[in-house]
Amino acid sequence: MIKSVFKAIVWAMFLIGVVSAADQKFQCFKHYFPVQHIAATPKIEIHYFYSFECAGCQKLAPALSKYFYESVQYPVYRHPLATSHIGTQLIKAYYALKQNEQGEQFVLALYELGGKKRITDHELLKHMKNIGHDHFEELWNSVDNSFLRKQIYDDLAMAKNYRLIALPMIYISGPKGLFSIYPNKDLALEDVPACIEAVIEFQKTQHAKSLQGQ
Repeated sequence: MIKSVFKAIVWAMFLIGVVSAADQKFQCFKHYFPVQHIAATPKIEIHYFYSFECAGCQKLAPALSKYFYESVQYPVYRHPLATSHIGTQLIKAYYALKQNEQGEQFVLALYELGGKKRITDHELLKHMKNIGHDHFEELWNSVDNSFLRKQIYDDLAMAKNYRLIALPMIYISGPKGLFSIYPNKDLALEDVPACIEAVIEFQKTQHAKSLQGQ
């Protein structure tokens, strides 16, 4: 009996240590990770969201970055710059071609536009269509907020000082569907599975304890 209790204590200390280490690396997990929503054998997908970063100070561009992120169903971790659904549509339109050569030309076209002092809707749409992004017009026309447009113009005007960066987003399946985690910017993707497994194992242990207490 004493031996099994000792084993349980050691095992619990190990799990707490693993989760604590995970918390240190992924600080958002401690406060925002909804363990109760994880499936028993979760499907984990890692995707990239793209944004602009200043080549000098590495700060995110104020407006272009502001609209790049929207949580799928569970706002597990809200990036400080997260905002409206319209903004999300815009940023998806910006980077719809991000994974191929045409996508690189698309970003370069944005940079070229950024060198101008004023960018008209017509000019922007013309450049979008020239690189094959036909459905951007519909998205752009859905944005009737002139202040939002001005913010995007301002960022494009500074775009030559910014570089495109990839930010990881983790999607995990649960009983109620997918939810997402926006981890720290310098997340090492190879550490994600071990961290999630540690949290799930900890959840199972807590569940087993609650059953014993009934």
